[in-house]
Amino acid sequence: MRRIYPSDLTDIEWKIIKEIMNRELPYTTGRPVEVDYREIWNAIFYINRTGCQWRYLPHDFPPYTTVNYHYLKWMRCGLYQKVNDALRRQAREQAGRNAEPSAGIIDSQSVKGTPESAKESGFDGGKLVKGRCQVPCDYIPTGKSPLFLAREIFKSLIHELTDESQR
Repeated sequence: MRRIYPSDLTDIEWKIIKEIMNRELPYTTGRPVEVDYREIWNAIFYINRTGCQWRYLPHDFPPYTTVNYHYLKWMRCGLYQKVNDALRRQAREQAGRNAEPSAGIIDSQSVKGTPESAKESGFDGGKLVKGRCQVPCDYIPTGKSPLFLAREIFKSLIHELTDESQR
């Protein structure tokens, strides 16, 4: 039995994620799975929470190479987005609302860039900042907590037009 970390999934959380994984990525052929996917998720959440490097992952988790392999594999196939979408839909339905949001709010935040990011940088004339524009796309219902949809990072060259006559 390994040590329990605060970032570990609860049994209820794991049940939800496991159902989503079985639906989105059914394992039907090949060798039997030898790794415990729950431990992979726990290791990913541990790294996310602590910010440690892959090689410094505690030894009571699976090897960091195995964790990194599954992390990248699931990232490429969009599993994290699918889990996030399914959890968001489930939370909305439990709150007695439509599964999909019908409106959204877009806000932006300009972040100063470094010399290394000069190729992807621009100038935000409204905020007078040279750098990148981070655009979180959140659905914020009135009087409720925000449910995260997506986040994109753009050059600050994209102009924000406020007057319809300028389009």
